[in-house]
Parts: sequence; C-alpha cells; structure tokens
Amino acid sequence: MSLRAVSFKGFETVRKVWRLNIPAPRTIRAHLQNFECNPGIIPEVLEALRIKSRTMDDYSKICGIAFDEMSLDSRYLLDKSQDMIISHGKAQAVMIRGLVSNWKQPIFYEFDTPMTKGILLDLVIKMEAIGFKVHSTTSDFGADNQSLWKSMGIDDHSTSFCNPADNSRRVHVFADVPHMLKLIRNHLIDDGLQTFSGTTINLETIQTLILANGNEMRLCPHLTHNLIQLTKAERMRVQF
Repeated sequence: MSLRAVSFKGFETVRKVWRLNIPAPRTIRAHLQNFECNPGIIPEVLEALRIKSRTMDDYSKICGIAFDEMSLDSRYLLDKSQDMIISHGKAQAVMIRGLVSNWKQPIFYEFDTPMTKGILLDLVIKMEAIGFKVHSTTSDFGADNQSLWKSMGIDDHSTSFCNPADNSRRVHVFADVPHMLKLIRNHLIDDGLQTFSGTTINLETIQTLILANGNEMRLCPHLTHNLIQLTKAERMRVQF
C-alpha cells in the first residue's frame, strides 16, 4: 500500500517487470475500503500515530498544527459507501507535522465547518494525549480564522495561547507565509506600498522595472508580466 501511494508506475514496475508476488491494485483498494475515514477527528490515524510515537525520540514528537479551508464542487453526488446523496461547498482539513523532523499526517477533516476554538483545543489535547508536543498552529488569515483568533485573544500583541493539556507551555500562532505573500502582491498591484522613507512602489513601478529588465542580463530574472497580469482566479492561487 505504501508503494502504491508513492508511485503507481513504480508499483506496476515491481509487479509486472520485476514480477514480485504483490497484490493487484484492486486487492489493495478492497483492503483500504475497511479503513474508516469519517469526517471529524480520525481515530484510526491517532492510533497509528500513537504506535509510531513509540519509536520516535522526544525531538521528533515536537509538532505543529496546520489547517486550511478549501472549496469543493458543490454538485450533488451519490456516496455509494453510505448510500446517500451529498453536497458540500467547502472542506476544512487539518494536518499535524513535525517541527524538528520531516513528517506530516492529516488528522481531521470536516465539511462546511470553519475552525473553532473548541475544535482546535480538542485537537491539541488529542495529540498531547498520545505523546506529541504541540508548539504551534499555522493558517491563513481569512475571515473565519480572524474570528477564531479574536475568540482566543490573539492579536498583534498576544500571539500565543495556553496549551490546554499543559499550562506550563504555550501554543504559538503563525500566519501562512505563502498566503501573506499573495496578499502583499495583490495589495501592491491594487493600491501600491509606501516605504518608511515615503517612497511609493506600485504597479507602474513594477511595469517600468519589467521594461528595463533586459533580455539576456536581467536585473530580476524571474520577474515577468505574468506575475502582475492576473485573472480573478489567479489572484486567489497560492503558488510558491
């Protein structure tokens, strides 16, 4: 299953070219159907993390929670596994990831549900209960998340909250850097930016720089018109 998840071509090479005795993709799909993955906190994932934590050192258990909301196709669809018609406009996904070692794992998802103080604190408690140390949360600053941080007393002067599982530690709040860079770019294109010295940098400044950029010897090799001539959909994309 791990090989199939990493690369379908690699899986088929091992099975058909190397002729190793491994199950067919259909057999693997049949096994995966028995794995419960219902909306909310996923207990099976938490149990897998608890078992994995036994082989991890203390530094590897230092982690952070990242969450984001994504848009879905809201057309009505038939869920054959539950024999019901479903339609959802958004999905809230939460991932836990190592801050010292390189690992990550989705632990929660829900449809049409913004992140709330109760959900977030419960996730921290659940991760702490199985041996992990949560030190941070990361998200964009959309309207729903701004309401979340306001409810938790987060502002420019207070950027952390008390860990609900350990009063001696705090959980630090971080803005999603690619999302912030996207907002800065859009603001630069729309309204311009003013430096501390009073100089204004705006769309006209960038266009002048692109024209003076040259062909072979470029001042800014990656600066092109494509970065400032954006459609409405492209303005919302985060690609860094």
